[in-house]
Amino acid sequence: MKARFQHLGFDTVGVSILSYWVHSPFFGFHWHYHPELEITYVKKGRGTRLVGDHVNTFEENDCVLLGSNLPHTWISDDDFRQSEEQMEVIVVQFPADLFAEAFIQLPEMMAIRKLLKDAQRGISFPENDFYDDLNALTDLEGFARLHQLMHILDRMSNAQQTQLLASKLYTPMLGQESEDRILNVCRYVHEHFTEPIRLKEIAQLANMNEAAFCRFFKKMTGQSLMHYVNDLRIGKACNMLMQEDKTISEVAYISGFNSQTHFNRSFLKRKGIRPSEFQKQFAIR
Repeated sequence: MKARFQHLGFDTVGVSILSYWVHSPFFGFHWHYHPELEITYVKKGRGTRLVGDHVNTFEENDCVLLGSNLPHTWISDDDFRQSEEQMEVIVVQFPADLFAEAFIQLPEMMAIRKLLKDAQRGISFPENDFYDDLNALTDLEGFARLHQLMHILDRMSNAQQTQLLASKLYTPMLGQESEDRILNVCRYVHEHFTEPIRLKEIAQLANMNEAAFCRFFKKMTGQSLMHYVNDLRIGKACNMLMQEDKTISEVAYISGFNSQTHFNRSFLKRKGIRPSEFQKQFAIR
């Protein structure tokens, strides 16, 4: 899908590393990319995370390292938007050429060099304990900030649990062409995915016939429209199963599935576990 280029303004703030907190009632669909690498840590919040062609849920303690020009967005869950809570997120951004070629090729930098290469697909760090280090980074300046970033990257490069996000074959579709079209479609889908989604109506929104739109959407996202919609529905279902005391049937219909059988089959296919088993895991905690 086309993503909007975002200029981060390093040339106006006089620093090489941006590190800051973001507090917001919710995150909407903002599909974008930038040349700088980014670390995003969610202290508070939950919803859906899109990185390249990867769609998954996020919750508190979610931490991701993003490579240069990798499209991404975090979208708050509807239930979280309706609460009085705010998203609390730490964001760290730094240039891809922060480390000179001679420096990054040093033997001691081998693990970090591999980390930055893998970041081109996006890396998630489940069960991480990076919060204290990232929080400290936001208060540092000058060389102390650079030193702290090196420390964090070193810890990330030695993390025992990691997950690469975008697929190996994913190639970002960057630039202005067709940008408004795909953004309009995706915003509509994210606002209405719990309702019936009709291909004909979505294609009309993009000013395309159905066959052309299917090819267009597949090329941009790497998946079909309904696969994309069902990923969003499963994400919402996961949040409800973790956070709320609802039956499987209620979760299925609220998240947009027209039958519990379809929901169970789709959930098992995407998560490798039945909804009831997933819910029990969190009931025990």
